[in-house]
Amino acid sequence: MRQFSHWGIGTLLVEFPGYGRSEGSPSQAGITETFVAAYDLMTRRKDIDASRIILYGKHDEVIPYAHGKSLYQASPNARFLSYECGHNDCPPDWPQFWEDVRGFLKDAGLVNG
Repeated sequence: MRQFSHWGIGTLLVEFPGYGRSEGSPSQAGITETFVAAYDLMTRRKDIDASRIILYGKHDEVIPYAHGKSLYQASPNARFLSYECGHNDCPPDWPQFWEDVRGFLKDAGLVNG
């Protein structure tokens, strides 16, 4: 996350119930509720850009690749980037990942050169 900070970009990291250091038990209802709350928080802010980037592992064994493609197709302003990786080993090439993210942020007018 230091790279985003270096570029002057704020980040929101969401931990879902039962994952990471979050308390509770994992469930679809808990994930949905947490995601909707985070999304609603961000969309109410006037200083949040509506640009979207979807990053996905082509070999994700947890969340099918087709789900990422569907999300992209439902998001008219999105950019879809996929990598040759699974769920927990993505991205496989960190320098390329940061170059891709910087290109997205530059195209969105959020960072310079």
